[in-house]
Amino acid sequence: MLGLADLTGEIMRLCINAAAKGKSEYCSQLRHSMYQFHGNFTSLTHLVDAKDMNQKLTVMEQSLEKMDKACYTFALRKAEHEH
Repeated sequence: MLGLADLTGEIMRLCINAAAKGKSEYCSQLRHSMYQFHGNFTSLTHLVDAKDMNQKLTVMEQSLEKMDKACYTFALRKAEHEH
């Protein structure tokens, strides 16, 4: 389970790169999937040592914040160019 939590950092990087390349829909899909993963992952936290799990959840939530920011920034820039 802890190894799967590490995968979320790679998903976050993929999302940020997608946003930088103008692939907003792909970025949004990755972000949505990550939120689903986070919800499912937190429901299983009782299966692993609490200290390790809390560290992984903290990093996962930081990755989600970065993904939110990347998608939001992309949406703002896109709106600016439309006007």
